[in-house]
Amino acid sequence: MSAKQLFETVLDKLVDSIFTKADYISDPVEGDGDIIRILRHTNEQSTMAGMGSANERAVADMKTFLELQKRLHVQTAMGDIQRKYQADPYGWRDIDIAAVAAQLVAAQDATILYGGQALRADDKNMIDCLRKHADKVEIRIREKMSDALLSKARSILRDFADTSAVPEDEDKLIDCIQAKLEETQEHCQSLMHDHFTGLAPEFPYPGKSIVEDGLHIIGEILADRADGEAFLRAFNANGDKLLDFAEDMEPVDGFFPNQQRLFDGAVETLALMDRESFYLGDNEEAQQVIADMKGILRDPQPYRRVSELPGLTKKLSAMHGEIVRSKQNELLSSIDGAVEELKEFANNQEPYQQAANLAIAGTEHKIASVKGRVHSAKAAGVIDTLRMQFKDLIEEGYQAVDAAVDEARAKAEREIRLKRELTEREAGAVPAEARVSPKPASSQPAAASNDASQGMPQSGRGVSQSGQVTRVIVAEKSAEAAPKPLKRKVLRRDEAFDRAVLTNEAEVDAYLASVRKALLEALVENDSVRLS
Repeated sequence: MSAKQLFETVLDKLVDSIFTKADYISDPVEGDGDIIRILRHTNEQSTMAGMGSANERAVADMKTFLELQKRLHVQTAMGDIQRKYQADPYGWRDIDIAAVAAQLVAAQDATILYGGQALRADDKNMIDCLRKHADKVEIRIREKMSDALLSKARSILRDFADTSAVPEDEDKLIDCIQAKLEETQEHCQSLMHDHFTGLAPEFPYPGKSIVEDGLHIIGEILADRADGEAFLRAFNANGDKLLDFAEDMEPVDGFFPNQQRLFDGAVETLALMDRESFYLGDNEEAQQVIADMKGILRDPQPYRRVSELPGLTKKLSAMHGEIVRSKQNELLSSIDGAVEELKEFANNQEPYQQAANLAIAGTEHKIASVKGRVHSAKAAGVIDTLRMQFKDLIEEGYQAVDAAVDEARAKAEREIRLKRELTEREAGAVPAEARVSPKPASSQPAAASNDASQGMPQSGRGVSQSGQVTRVIVAEKSAEAAPKPLKRKVLRRDEAFDRAVLTNEAEVDAYLASVRKALLEALVENDSVRLS
């Protein structure tokens, strides 16, 4: 045996005599990846001690130590575990120590706490807590939850989630419960945001209080999610409330979105009827249907009666539709009659019919547009608004005819006047009003001689040197103003004809006399009166 071999043999015996428990690590790990696989239950090392697992004696030793620490009520940092098992009689590597601790965590025999919060086995910070930050975390033996606690939690979860697939594993059970509660919480929050946020409408959706109660219950349970046992105790304590909530939520979930569409349709119909209340006020049947619909919409639990809403809505819409159609037909008939009257009025403007008809062309186009909107109107109020627009357009048409006729008449008179003047010029005649008898020569000899010599008119008259009377062009004649347009008075029929109830011939005569008097008074300062 060489000196080197002898030295190694002695050294091995020395190590064996000092680190007597080094061989507890029968399956050393090669890196953090092995530890991650242990924590994820993908490596055979993650099985429980005593079941033929790798590093079985090491796991049992560490578990025994943690149990002793618990009995002594001593808090143990992971750093303490690292230092203990790196020293004699162990001499383990820090990564193997972390792997053994990971086996205990994966087997639910130990718990790692960071900042007082228990870490899940698959927590992304678990490796650092077992090695780099070992002095900042606590490791303690994990107390097994009672079978009664777990059994009750499984039973509640089975009913609450309406499933038979309930985990037997403690951690998986907690994860499953937490996931279901968080899913339900998110669903309730979505309902609150989408349907119950903001100012309450006249007809709010049903179920708001149920959703709010559910959020409160779930929030209280999830507040203890950091501690598995406390979480399950809170879950079991609120089990009856959770199951009642789940039962109450069934019709709420059924309401959105199927019944919601029927509900919204009824609300929209009532909103229209509210705007049309003036036209439905005397219809007792319609008022009863409206009352029935409001009763359903205001019911805090209307789920069984929502199916009645389409029938009531259809019935109410039919009654309202009859009113709309009646008003449509009435207004369309009035439009046709008024347009014919306007056309007749234009055709009667002899001899200016052409100008009058051209003047109403634009009005006819506007009225045709109003007529189209009447056909498509869905509300009686809209039709009454269109009626006012139509009346304004008809009046606009009459005014256009009056203006066009005045302009045509003025143009015709100007042409006649101009033609007469041209004719008179060509004939060399002096208008009668411009003719004068020649004065004796002795009356104004000097002036006459001067005027004749200058060829200037005398006193607005022209006299030739031969003494013949010639045509005089008067400056004011060419600048004569155009004739003023006719002054018209427009009276509304309801202004000229007061509302009255006449019962005999005398009352009729008196009424007509008052109308005649009003019309004659209107003519005193006007050329004509037109009833609109």
